[in-house]
Amino acid sequence: MGARRRSPFRYDLWNLKYLHRFTWSHLSEHLAFERQVRRQRLRAEVAQAKRETDFYLRSVERGQRFLAADGDFTRPDSSWAFVQRPTEQELRARKAARPGGRERARLANAQDQARSNRGLLARIFGAPPPSESVAETSLVRDS
Repeated sequence: MGARRRSPFRYDLWNLKYLHRFTWSHLSEHLAFERQVRRQRLRAEVAQAKRETDFYLRSVERGQRFLAADGDFTRPDSSWAFVQRPTEQELRARKAARPGGRERARLANAQDQARSNRGLLARIFGAPPPSESVAETSLVRDS
């Protein structure tokens, strides 16, 4: 659809479709909306990148403070020390060190002695000791 002979568009064919009730303002509104969506997407990407950068910088600062505190000998726990859970003996010693703990320790010691005297009491009163009764029942089952 060209007008002049020397025009570069003389032999081009234009295919146009008529859109009922479509105006130029619809097209310009759509293009403006697409531009606005693109700008908003770019702002969101920039904000996300800024949040990631800030998080990284905070982590680096926190690590530097941690390493600086690790070399500080004025702090009581300045090294990478791992503490093991206390043993049963350590717990008993701590309880004994508390006020009233000596009495509890004495009672616990008396209970331990009573447990060790069960065999003696069993011999006195004629009942088989607990360890022997278990051995005899296993012998009875085998035969």
